[in-house]
Amino acid sequence: MLVVCYAKVVLTGPGEVPDSVEWKMGESMASSLRGTREVKTSGQKRHCKWCLKYKPDRCHHCRMCKVCVLKMDHHCPWVANCIGFRNHKYFFLLVIYSELSCLFIALTVLGSVVASLDQEMPTGHRFLLAWCATLSVVMGVLLGIFLSFHSWLMLSGLTTIEFCEKGATEGRDRSWTTPRRSQCQSYDRGLCTNVLAVLGPRPLLWLLPCSPPAGDGVSWGAALAAAPAPAAARATDGPAAQLLDSDGAGGRHDVEEAEPEAEDSRGGPRRPGGRGARGPARRRAPGRLAGQPRAGRRTPGAAPAAGLEPARRHEGGPARCGPARGAAPQRGGVAGGLRRAP
Repeated sequence: MLVVCYAKVVLTGPGEVPDSVEWKMGESMASSLRGTREVKTSGQKRHCKWCLKYKPDRCHHCRMCKVCVLKMDHHCPWVANCIGFRNHKYFFLLVIYSELSCLFIALTVLGSVVASLDQEMPTGHRFLLAWCATLSVVMGVLLGIFLSFHSWLMLSGLTTIEFCEKGATEGRDRSWTTPRRSQCQSYDRGLCTNVLAVLGPRPLLWLLPCSPPAGDGVSWGAALAAAPAPAAARATDGPAAQLLDSDGAGGRHDVEEAEPEAEDSRGGPRRPGGRGARGPARRRAPGRLAGQPRAGRRTPGAAPAAGLEPARRHEGGPARCGPARGAAPQRGGVAGGLRRAP
């Protein structure tokens, strides 16, 4: 049975996506008509960029086999084949019969090892007996752990990939460095139904490499959507997760550009903290339009008013504008109604 199951796993394909029209990329058929529920985080349909096909539920692309595998569990290098919907039962039986073979060899060789301690035999034979017993025990322990894990996956309605995805989604907090994965669906439909989905509909043939499970490997009735509704999910997620969701959906964030700092009247940029640094915003006088100079301030480039000399710079102080030397002060303002600055 061990050899037969090994041959069935190697020679039986895991199952591929059909070549029908509804699974080819570019078709506008709704996902509900294909019977699929799994979507990307952005809400788009799951598709394969190598096979150019839409992916059914529980389907993944194998880079080793270069094909999309239905209900992919993992790629097994020991059988040089992917484990999927079509050969999952044969792989599970292969693990069972391998474990039983190791236990059988370990129990039967134990008597020969004990007898070799009292009987005279070549050293090479004694070494082979000890090596056979050690190898069978070690492999039996490892295969027992491996069989226990796959038995638990079968009873839980999971595959190895789904187990890893579920652990990565629930076991790690969402942050800037942890992208959110697609919504995880639960395919646990009860203990008996989960076993029938792997070993087939006939219990009397469960331990024989025949009678594969019923179905096409494309349609799967999800028992419960593990992921919450989009509105509820955004309400509970933090700002980092919401920003990642909007980026994944193709949204763009509008960022206001800061206005460049105004330059000083002398042409140089304002230096923060120094002379001419920008202070708090000044309140505009009522009745004055934006860009209109205030009263008492001369517009750059304009000729000075009568009785006023051009601005002169005093040592140790800013430029001042005052009456020309020798000119009599005028009361009530100068030409143009301008008042002299205090």
